[in-house]
Amino acid sequence: MTKAPFHIIVWPFAFSQTISWATLFYIFPSMFSIWEQDFGWSKAQISGALTCALVLSAMFAPVAGRVIDRGFFVTIHVGGTVIGVLLLLALSRVEVLWQFYLVWSLLGVIMAGVLYEPCFAILTRTFDRRARAAITRVTLVAGLAGTLSFPSSHYLVEAYGWRTTTVIFAVTLAIFAIPLAWGASHVAQKYSRQINTETTDNPRVILSIAKTFPFWMLVISYVAFSLDHGMILSHLLPLFDERGVAPATAIIAASFIGPMQVVGRLVMMGLEKHVSTVAVAASALSALSIAGLAIYWANIWIGLIIVFVVLQGAGNGISSIVRPLLNAELLGRNNFGLISGVMALPFIGGFAAGPFISALLWEIGGYDTVLLFAVVISMIGVGTLLLAARTASH
Repeated sequence: MTKAPFHIIVWPFAFSQTISWATLFYIFPSMFSIWEQDFGWSKAQISGALTCALVLSAMFAPVAGRVIDRGFFVTIHVGGTVIGVLLLLALSRVEVLWQFYLVWSLLGVIMAGVLYEPCFAILTRTFDRRARAAITRVTLVAGLAGTLSFPSSHYLVEAYGWRTTTVIFAVTLAIFAIPLAWGASHVAQKYSRQINTETTDNPRVILSIAKTFPFWMLVISYVAFSLDHGMILSHLLPLFDERGVAPATAIIAASFIGPMQVVGRLVMMGLEKHVSTVAVAASALSALSIAGLAIYWANIWIGLIIVFVVLQGAGNGISSIVRPLLNAELLGRNNFGLISGVMALPFIGGFAAGPFISALLWEIGGYDTVLLFAVVISMIGVGTLLLAARTASH
């Protein structure tokens, strides 16, 4: 068997994922406050759109996984990116709330075939045991997506308004991400067919896995990961504002979460031969808990924002790598695309619920309540992750 060319596949995916995340996802938190002022909609109304998008993304993730298992990488990955360009153009023309929800719901569907989960499934099917190195390198670059999106949207909105900024994002996605995604997917599709991993359409495969204790413990852990980050990231700028952080400082702080994701992944690369995947994942969840406590007390000492940015970024950055690795180690490699798609349901589902839950908790007790809830859910995630690993080892 000829090995798939590592760099020809991995680096184009890395840069296409960076642009896709910056334009298709991070546009939401970076423009949250702009839409709130421009349309006069409530936080809950705006957050609900992202929730709808992520729920639909979760629902379609197993479908995308099955398409990937069948080897149609270009169809799902590149086709979704093309549709994403059209939807961003439609977003720039939105006038009323139902249009906003419709566009974001459709964006959620295409995210299932464009962002991390399908990309990681493609890399796992293509590189097998080398997938960990491939995924790590993709996320090292793509971790800078927020750093690209937050400041660029801020300055472009000030110069041209949010509608023109959205068009610029769409053009950027079309010019750069589509050709990169096509090149990487085309080569990966060719070489993945040489890997002998079992693929079946029998739903009993998933049903048998779903009956196991490690499966459900992983589900809870993934929800904890995503719910924490979804609650905080989607409300990041309003949260900073309630903490008394100046707008310019808030933009800088938000922009540094991306580089901290990269730092977390670099640390993981340095420790990967000495520390288990489970230990790394548990450390990442613990970092999210401490980050929540840091920003909770930031109104007393503003320097804790630095602690928050470092730990929130690093914790989330590591989670992006360890999830597919945990799936493979604890649930198996056969039918990996399907399993990955199913396990994306709790993760994306938690991320989907995060913005709306955050808005509801804010109405009850402000962002103090949001942060305390996030801390507790992360601690629960640590416990269930360790239980999953312990029972799977037996």
